[in-house]
Amino acid sequence: LDAAQRALALDPTQAESYLAMGNVAGKTGRRQTAAALLRRAIELRPSSATAHQWLGTTLVEMGELQSGIASLERAAMVDPRSLIVASNLGSMLSIAGRNEDAIAACLPTLEYAPDAILCSSVIGLSYLILGDRERARPFYDRWAASVGAGADRQVADLFDALEGRGDRKAFARHLHELPLRSYRDPRSGNMFSELDILVLLMLLGEPHHALDYAERASHAPTAMGDLSWVVLMPSLDPIRCDPRFVAVVKRVHVVDERAARLCTSKS
Repeated sequence: LDAAQRALALDPTQAESYLAMGNVAGKTGRRQTAAALLRRAIELRPSSATAHQWLGTTLVEMGELQSGIASLERAAMVDPRSLIVASNLGSMLSIAGRNEDAIAACLPTLEYAPDAILCSSVIGLSYLILGDRERARPFYDRWAASVGAGADRQVADLFDALEGRGDRKAFARHLHELPLRSYRDPRSGNMFSELDILVLLMLLGEPHHALDYAERASHAPTAMGDLSWVVLMPSLDPIRCDPRFVAVVKRVHVVDERAARLCTSKS
């Protein structure tokens, strides 16, 4: 942030300063400020795919889902071969409940980047949400092969649990007890992020574990980065109106439009 502010003082016409400050604002929960800074970056450099990308995810976190997706679609038009843009667009489409569109947004990247973990994870999870385990499995296997370190065993256990061959409750407990952000440790044997874990716990029929895990993760210093998207996923609707989940959403400073609809009708 200090470097961006100094750069701004030296030359206020460069988009990168606003882009960096917008990213910092978003990561610290100041999303209205982030959106304003990112829009300024786009004014200065309309060809910045990253500015459109970050504005898109910020808008989704602010409850402006359709505007956010539109911004990410612009980012994809500016840089159609960007892996991170494609995966972010896929994730936002999943938040909108458009899982088939999420798959379509990510599939082309695997033609030129077959080891792209981000899109393999988006596609695999989208197929699971759609209930198509057979089509999901190859993308989880591809993802595990890129991760290594025993991730293939974790995938096998997941599908055994989902398909009734393994102990579903035991695997759910395994996910629930994983250390936060352990997917970033290549020695952990865990390839699932907080987003994956929460959705998988719901798909495994263990909403109480999902609620406990979300609450624990929301107290971590990295909560706004780890939970900002998953709390908006439709898969979490069964726990959305629970007061503990409402508190989680508040901690990560996102606007939950689904709660505004679902929880009002329930009350």
